[in-house]
Amino acid sequence: MVRDEFIQFTFRLAGEIQAPSVVFDRRVKKFRESFAANIISRVCSHMLRQYGIYALVCLVAMLMAAGVPPFPALKKFLLTQFTHAEAPVREKDGQLPDGAPVRITTAVEGWVDKVDTVGGYVVIQGWAADKAKLQPANRILVFRDGVKVGEADVRDERPDVSGRFNSQAMLYSGFRISVPVEALPVGRQTLVAIMAETASGLFGELKYNIQFPFRHSDP
Repeated sequence: MVRDEFIQFTFRLAGEIQAPSVVFDRRVKKFRESFAANIISRVCSHMLRQYGIYALVCLVAMLMAAGVPPFPALKKFLLTQFTHAEAPVREKDGQLPDGAPVRITTAVEGWVDKVDTVGGYVVIQGWAADKAKLQPANRILVFRDGVKVGEADVRDERPDVSGRFNSQAMLYSGFRISVPVEALPVGRQTLVAIMAETASGLFGELKYNIQFPFRHSDP
């Protein structure tokens, strides 16, 4: 069942990659490679966790079937997975979605892994960490259309994250937030931003997988 589901998913992505070629006739090759790279860098982590190495094999086959060279498309994903510790950390003045001035940092790394609706609440789960200091983020803030609707500490156990960074200090980098459905209605019309705050008071927006049920800014 899982295998069939994944095959259907890869064929749907192949169709999305091929579709723009009619409009972007003169820039087909460059556009499709970039489009595929963006898709894979956003969803590959989620798929590998859910489906294992079979996911990577299917992705390469799907890209080849769509006429997209697989290695440029996978380059962005591989770089983000294996060079996170070497990437330069930058800070800049910025603001939260509600306009509050803060310092924004590229040291924040994390994903929103899952969003469910349970008993009148939207339950958001994922992980967030300060990769520069190799420690979990301090808290998570959820914004809907520029208004804060939820907040939670980062304290859930995530062995997969500590394994990824090869640091036991990253073990409790998971989070779970429950927000009433009235405050966070599920749908693409709702603009949602999920921010993580480090122990140093710096902020960064998390990344979202392809199943994220809201509109977002794609950090």
